[in-house]
Amino acid sequence: MAVLIAGAASSCRLGEKVWIGDVAWLSDGRVYYEARINQAPNKLRSVRPGGKDVRDEQAGAGCEAEEYGLRALPNGRMAVSARCGYSGTTEVLEYDAGRTPQAERRAGSLSSWVTAVWDPGTGRGYFDARDQLSCRRLGRMDVDAASPLYVDAAGDRVRVDNFTLGEPCESDRPDASWPLPAGPDLYFFASLQAKGLRGDQRLLAPQVLYRAGADGFGHEVLGGFADVRGAALSRDGGTLVVAAKRDGDWALWRVDLPGGKVRRLADGDYSGVSIAPDGKHVAAVLSGGADDDEIRVLQL
Repeated sequence: MAVLIAGAASSCRLGEKVWIGDVAWLSDGRVYYEARINQAPNKLRSVRPGGKDVRDEQAGAGCEAEEYGLRALPNGRMAVSARCGYSGTTEVLEYDAGRTPQAERRAGSLSSWVTAVWDPGTGRGYFDARDQLSCRRLGRMDVDAASPLYVDAAGDRVRVDNFTLGEPCESDRPDASWPLPAGPDLYFFASLQAKGLRGDQRLLAPQVLYRAGADGFGHEVLGGFADVRGAALSRDGGTLVVAAKRDGDWALWRVDLPGGKVRRLADGDYSGVSIAPDGKHVAAVLSGGADDDEIRVLQL
């Protein structure tokens, strides 16, 4: 059963619309989320399950951030990608909620609007670049950046992690997004059929979940997705939760790994997703349309 934990709990005035972006459930028991009220700059906030103790957070970015990309890391911390409005760059930070209200260290700065994530154990890092709303690119941000990622396309190897920021969406390159590090492996989504498409056609092109090992070659795990709006991996790497269209419906889906067994968790227009540190629950953003967005908790 879904339990509301945030949304209207943001203490807004009548007529204000609360939009919620990414979420990250950290080891301190709080769910961190990106919130925007009407057209004001986005804020980083957190809440305890049950909708209690909503508070503003300081990410520690060295700029006035307009947007935040949030990803929970396997070590209980959070990767924060803060989009700096004045420079057009993204500051990448590692946020340790248990030690300090600010970021412990700065991982670097990247051009354009990207959302970064990395595996603390291996140091391998990846980013999901968004040139346009309908165009996503996957890139590397570590010492292995020169080691490419490939998928199979009718016997040919197609590279999915090379791109040029600003490249038009109707290019002949596939879409690739949602990097999910799992130790030496990487799960990610890619759409070879998105090549040459734009707008809604590109968003709704079929997407496949791949798993790549140390050799950088992505093996297909499960197809049948479209318009993936959120994805999160449990700490043990055994459960993936995806917010996407599948079987004609937008819903929240659970995928058991590595086998790829899939089942529907909840219907609805979900986006940001994060699995609890204990692996038993998931927090996901449910779009409210004209009303406030909500963060809901579902049992896995």
